[in-house]
Amino acid sequence: MDVDNAPAETSVMTAVDPSDTSTAGQSNSGIHISESYPMNVPGRKRGLARIFSHETFSLPLKTRKGTRVDVDRLKSLLQNFGFQVEVRMNYSKKNILEELLQVSKLDHSNNECLAIFVLTHGFPDMLSADDDFYNVSELWSPFTKERCPSLKGKPKLFFIQACRGESERLKEVREIRKTPDESDFLIAYATVEGHYSFRDILSGSWFIKEVYNVLDAYGRKYDLLTLLTFVAQQIALNYVSNTLHPETHDKKQVPSIVNTLVRRLYFFPEEAEEVPAC
Repeated sequence: MDVDNAPAETSVMTAVDPSDTSTAGQSNSGIHISESYPMNVPGRKRGLARIFSHETFSLPLKTRKGTRVDVDRLKSLLQNFGFQVEVRMNYSKKNILEELLQVSKLDHSNNECLAIFVLTHGFPDMLSADDDFYNVSELWSPFTKERCPSLKGKPKLFFIQACRGESERLKEVREIRKTPDESDFLIAYATVEGHYSFRDILSGSWFIKEVYNVLDAYGRKYDLLTLLTFVAQQIALNYVSNTLHPETHDKKQVPSIVNTLVRRLYFFPEEAEEVPAC
């Protein structure tokens, strides 16, 4: 099993799988609250999903064995959720940025949301294309309301399966814009800043595996932030690395979320349930 920025063969303790319906109401202070994004609206499409997966590199980086398992899981999940899915394998930096720009220029007026997945090696605020590195903010910058007005007010979701560097490297990274500065974005990282994310060469990455498991089991019932909390719980409590390399042996992982969504996001609001109280 690998980490997504350094070679390490590891094994893992597997986890146990645990109409416009937006509603308006009044809070106690009298502030108008719109509780959920409109989803599954008759006549509208779910939206586009792009998966940028990297297995081999022109750069001197290790082959990411297991990523095809992640891709297969994501394709199945996203198609079941109604997304129009396309996969891009081993793209160059130029091709990735051109693809994102092309998608941003499409008319999304009849789409409910957008989903972008990136599976690659990573470092602090940087991701690896086939031939070069690019800043993580280049993923979402084409989709601001100024540059992609047809997605204004709609959820724009980014899932990043990559390492985020070792802690001691962070001080060497120059300050750059790391998060979206407007509403309706969600960036789900496989790990917290400064740490590894792990990937099994046979069963895929911990993060994508649990995204699939949780959303497949509960994605019709609960909102996305609740689902991602379940994902984090499964990974944090049930996985640990086992490797011959001291720097990656006996390590834990927990995902990290940057969220500027301003409503709940239920993919199937007509089937939504409240999370049972403990």
